[in-house]
Amino acid sequence: LDRLFKALLVLRLKKYLRTIAISSNGYDTKRITAFLKRNKDYLKDLELFVSLDGSRNVHNSLRGRDDAYEKTLQTIEAIAKNFHEVKLCVKFTISEDNYRDIVNVYEFCKKNKIKVLFKLMEKSNAAYYQRYYRMNTQPELRERVYFSEEAKKGIIQSLKKISKQESVLKAPLIESRYINAIIEYLQENFRITRCKLRIGESCFA
Repeated sequence: LDRLFKALLVLRLKKYLRTIAISSNGYDTKRITAFLKRNKDYLKDLELFVSLDGSRNVHNSLRGRDDAYEKTLQTIEAIAKNFHEVKLCVKFTISEDNYRDIVNVYEFCKKNKIKVLFKLMEKSNAAYYQRYYRMNTQPELRERVYFSEEAKKGIIQSLKKISKQESVLKAPLIESRYINAIIEYLQENFRITRCKLRIGESCFA
């Protein structure tokens, strides 16, 4: 990872990349903070996404470990406290199992002044909700991202509540376009624009 990170830094210096983003489940706090310490001189503008998918019981169940929630919170706290150069963001993947915790996770981020990003669970990357142009021509793909009507209603209600809170914040925690994109998708309006890769830009996942 260190070698890969350094290679990406070179690409960014040469302006082939605008940003570098790393996603993590946040479980191994020591390894994550050790990586950040080793690269402390190069952390400016690094985007680090840590997954937090609900309350203690829900998160632990989804991650398959009884201590996943505590470990993830330790990682988030350690990064927020010791690595201010890093653009820390909590990523919440919405599913049938955790949609009732959307507001709770948002409130946690709001209390700790941490950015948050919501995305919908995918059952197949072929049906990723930003690929709506394929869904219009292949309706069967819509079934691969499934939410019950009750869940859709709950998700939309929670996101609208968050959007209302965000509208009065001087420093919003999440861009409104992400909230609106999920709501539009669940309402099957499909107004999300296709991702495009322009010359000089790249994407690292």
